[in-house]
Amino acid sequence: IQGFSQGNLRDKCNELNSSLMDWDIDPAYHNYLEVYAFLDSIVEIYPDITHLDTSWRSHFLNLKIPVLKISDNPEIEEDEPAIGYDGIMHPGEVMSLEICLKIIEILLSNYGIDPEITSWVNNCEIFVLPMWNPEGWKYQFESGCSPPWRKNLHDNDSSGSFEPEYDGVQLNRNFDFCWENSTPDPTSPKFRGLYPFSEKETQLKRKLAQDQKYVLSINNHSYGEMVIWGGSAFGVANPEFSVMFRIADSLCKRLPKSNGQGHYWNNTETCDGGYSDCWMTYVNGSLEFVVESAITLPSGALIKQIAEDNAKAELYLFERVFGPGITGHIIDANTGKPLSAWVKVVEIYDTIIEPRKSDSLYGRFFRMLNPGIY
Repeated sequence: IQGFSQGNLRDKCNELNSSLMDWDIDPAYHNYLEVYAFLDSIVEIYPDITHLDTSWRSHFLNLKIPVLKISDNPEIEEDEPAIGYDGIMHPGEVMSLEICLKIIEILLSNYGIDPEITSWVNNCEIFVLPMWNPEGWKYQFESGCSPPWRKNLHDNDSSGSFEPEYDGVQLNRNFDFCWENSTPDPTSPKFRGLYPFSEKETQLKRKLAQDQKYVLSINNHSYGEMVIWGGSAFGVANPEFSVMFRIADSLCKRLPKSNGQGHYWNNTETCDGGYSDCWMTYVNGSLEFVVESAITLPSGALIKQIAEDNAKAELYLFERVFGPGITGHIIDANTGKPLSAWVKVVEIYDTIIEPRKSDSLYGRFFRMLNPGIY
């Protein structure tokens, strides 16, 4: 691919920006090759509880997008709740990658030792996409471009070479919920793409989320020390507002700020631009939260501290997925076979959200609820 070398990338960055950020990156961070090596080693060490899928590729450079499944029967689709974590949607937000890798490390190294973690792995299906945008991370790592890169490397003008002033799609504007409200300008860091789900990266998340029927998920980013979630759309409050508020609040209270003073804050967003968390919640029926960790590029001991603090806090999803809420199976009364059917909780229903359905494999449904009578 023409021009994809560190020297040329830095030259192009200099054309766009008067100065480069100090990209003297701490060796504690994993570059994209080290991520592959880490995951390969994990699968070798824990073959009975991991499965690594690298069949999906990035949009422009055809790099492997690794999806790690953690479960006591990783090769089988079990009748268990699915939980998802992902990072490096925005390549410049490097802590999102390190947090995902730390989650993997904690779960695997404590399996068979810590009873609670062992129970989580045995009774859940866990999917981690630590490097959802590998080509974007490769570019950011090798170029040091400032401001930090936020897109993939989609060749928008079909020139055959990467041109940072014009190319790339913002993956967090490429989902089809309110996609039409995001920017059509390819020169913008918020460019939505030519059509919803135009990118292989977002197609991957859509397929995983639909196939696995995630109950809860976290989309990791790294700026602002807050938990963000879709509080409203089209001027109407999210019908699951009270449920999501409580979950987000519990996450916030477990997430200490990097300066040791207080915890993260709970922040809703208006779903008006093709965001991952909004599509997951409103369309797919999965309650997704955006966790924004501390500064974009911490260094030294702060990397380890933030990664460990956030990873431990995000394990709260395993506590919450088993209740309060309702779960069960829907089957055909005549044949006994499972049905994919609409599960409607009247008190938290509005036509603004897509119907929540049981899965077709087991007829299983999960609905997170606050304590109460419904």
